[in-house]
Amino acid sequence: MATIRVSRLWLIITVALLMALGISGLAGGVLLLAFPDGSPLGVTPDALENVPIDGYRMPGAILVAVFGVPSFAAAILVLERHLLGWMLALALGLALTGLIVLEFVLMEELILVVQLPFLALGVALMGFGALGWIRTERGTVH
Repeated sequence: MATIRVSRLWLIITVALLMALGISGLAGGVLLLAFPDGSPLGVTPDALENVPIDGYRMPGAILVAVFGVPSFAAAILVLERHLLGWMLALALGLALTGLIVLEFVLMEELILVVQLPFLALGVALMGFGALGWIRTERGTVH
């Protein structure tokens, strides 16, 4: 893969967004795995009424496996100025945005004070990831 030179601010913002997602994915996921009733996060099993799962154990595992660990991997790749880091940042942003939209559609109880910032985080990661990828492919990131 190509190694690239990117602006320091671009790099810092992207890594900060990825670290925020990684930390929250791991913390939220571990809490849901430990407490499948959702109580530490202020959610109730009633919120899953329209979702074909029982409890929050599976969402906890998804948070850890899809958002926690991969976000740290993407942050490392971006810090190493690796093209795959930008691609992974874009993919994580798409996945997070899709998850939040799915929550809006399926869940009975919404916690907008939590979901809206994560929606913004997903959109930001899509933007930084896509622009980093495009500029890298064109050779214009510096």
